[in-house]
Amino acid sequence: LDTAYTVQHPGERFVNLRDDHELYCAGHLFEAAAAHFVSTGKRNLLDIATRYADLLVKTFGGGENQGYCGHPEIELALVQLGNATGKREYLELARTFVDRRGSKYFATEHGTDPAKYDGTYWLDHQKVRDLDAIAGHAVRAAYLMSGAVDVAAVFGDRALLQMAQRVWDNTFDENVFVTGGIGP
Repeated sequence: LDTAYTVQHPGERFVNLRDDHELYCAGHLFEAAAAHFVSTGKRNLLDIATRYADLLVKTFGGGENQGYCGHPEIELALVQLGNATGKREYLELARTFVDRRGSKYFATEHGTDPAKYDGTYWLDHQKVRDLDAIAGHAVRAAYLMSGAVDVAAVFGDRALLQMAQRVWDNTFDENVFVTGGIGP
């Protein structure tokens, strides 16, 4: 369902999670499908999205691929899809993606020595639960924090909510521009 792969690299999947936005685009599909289903009761887009989500659960949830998306967004989308469908495995995968981030998967994916790797731009420099400050690409950070809060709410995860509060405080105490932006 990602046109770059469908057109340019048919048959390939999930080979560059850091840069190619496959999971990011899937997340937007999942959000649209959940919203469409909740507002109309129609399953046509939801059925497509759940087939794709089932593939992601099989690929990333069972240990075959230990990756996560270079541009967070799928985390919050999986929560929305899980809430719309009642499928707990989507909620579990969202939590898995949040908890895997910071394992420096992208260093390995791109042949970089993890000891020399700076994953800050992709928020892959430390475990999410250990974050004290906003870091990296602003949009990626905002999506990741939104997904982490959604995961925390679903699972009653106080430690994850405390991390989000620390990062929120740091963001507004130290990193907000006069315009309200949090960075490039």
